Amino acid sequence: MDNNKELLPEFDPYTEPSPRQNLPQIPPQQLPPQVVDGQVQQNLPYGAQSPYAYGTPYKYYPTGLATASLVLGIVSIFAGIPILSIVGIILGIIFKTKHYPVGRAASTGGIIFSIIGLVVFIVSTILMFAYMNEIFDLIEQAYPEMYEQVYAPLEEILREIGIME
Repeated sequence: MDNNKELLPEFDPYTEPSPRQNLPQIPPQQLPPQVVDGQVQQNLPYGAQSPYAYGTPYKYYPTGLATASLVLGIVSIFAGIPILSIVGIILGIIFKTKHYPVGRAASTGGIIFSIIGLVVFIVSTILMFAYMNEIFDLIEQAYPEMYEQVYAPLEEILREIGIME
């Protein structure tokens, strides 16, 4: 047992390890590039940032207004509710004033769809009032009982107001 102690160097766990002075120091520029996961990685000096390093800062741009404008514009076309179109236009314009690099297409689409929804509502309202007499005549021919109960009183009110002739 005493012979083994002489062969092994003395080990003290509370001391610092000795520096490796015998190893050659090769500058990082002279080291060959390494291939990791199929990608070539350059050996950069300690502390240097690689252009492809993990943890690259990501700037978050909120695009909720642009998305809301787009959704309201699409829904306003099919629902025929003009307030959705107006809100969609306002949200799209508010987002455009923020000058974010993302979400511009969504806000532009939202503004366009909202304008289309507003135009569809206005045109359908004009056509409905223009052809109201024909609409009431068709309802009277198709459903005479319902016409007498519902549409005849409504037609009288519209004539008194001056909307119908």
